Amino acid sequence: MADRQEHALNRPGSDVTVMTYNLYLGADLTPVLLAESSTAFRSALRATLRRVAGTNFAARAQALAREIAAVGPDIFGLQEVVVWECHAAGDLPFDRSGVNLDFLAVLLHTLESLGAHYKAVVVGPGVAFGTPPGEDVIAAFTNRNVILMRDMSESDTTSISGSHAGTFATNIVVPSPQLGVVTITRGWAYAMVQLHGVQFCFVTVHLEDSHVGVQEAQAEELVQILREIDGPLVLVGDFNADAGSHPPTYTKLIAAGFRDGWEAAAPTTPGATCCQDEELRNAVSKLGRRIDWIMVRNAITVLDAFTAGNEEHSRTSEGLWPSDHAGVVARLHIG
Repeated sequence: MADRQEHALNRPGSDVTVMTYNLYLGADLTPVLLAESSTAFRSALRATLRRVAGTNFAARAQALAREIAAVGPDIFGLQEVVVWECHAAGDLPFDRSGVNLDFLAVLLHTLESLGAHYKAVVVGPGVAFGTPPGEDVIAAFTNRNVILMRDMSESDTTSISGSHAGTFATNIVVPSPQLGVVTITRGWAYAMVQLHGVQFCFVTVHLEDSHVGVQEAQAEELVQILREIDGPLVLVGDFNADAGSHPPTYTKLIAAGFRDGWEAAAPTTPGATCCQDEELRNAVSKLGRRIDWIMVRNAITVLDAFTAGNEEHSRTSEGLWPSDHAGVVARLHIG
């Protein structure tokens, strides 16, 4: 690592710290999507909402914000940045404030309270669905991919010259007995950034996890989208494929000219990022796969890479892990 840093110091350009973090939506939605009867649906919905409340994003946001503030990334990508909405005719056996919140607003506010000033520069669409009319519990779920950048409003050296977000053409389609046809939309977002005197493209993405063919199609579409972008490019996200086994999605990106930041900086360290238990209360970390990546292309040197949010001290006071994923950080020299 020292050789890379010395080499970078002797080159024009600038150092930039980047990060990626999947925030975890709070529960598995599969039981809700696949419930056969209206009775089973209501039961699954209440159980899911109870779990979302139990995984307590307000508390997790404190832990996440501490990790982010400690690292101080200049720009970072987030996945599963959810909006939960819940309205019920009667009482619910849990605090409904835990299922009426916008993860992005909560995290930004919490970062601000720690003196870490960030702003959302791109918010990309993802899957969204809600309960049918007439239910005693009405709930809605919206997923998003987000890029946050350090807020340096008074600086004239930091700017976004363009941004774009979208969803993939190929996605999983679930014929839900109670909700109808639900498309599990996956997406991406990017920003053209000028930061610390260098210009580069920063991309965040979230690929499909349950169908390899769909994931590969999304990866190919991503390659085609990014093919038209010249200059230094940083690609981060939850790729839902274990880089350690060099799956097709990984090799496709390598063939497209990307380099694995983790392999460049920490090749002898596993770097596992997934996944803790659904309830986030497992006593010992269960991270075993490296599915969250930082990839770079063109004039970028990777100086260092490490994970965040995967140590005992990372947990909330009630013992929750910050997310079911670890975050990944890379320090880059761009230019």
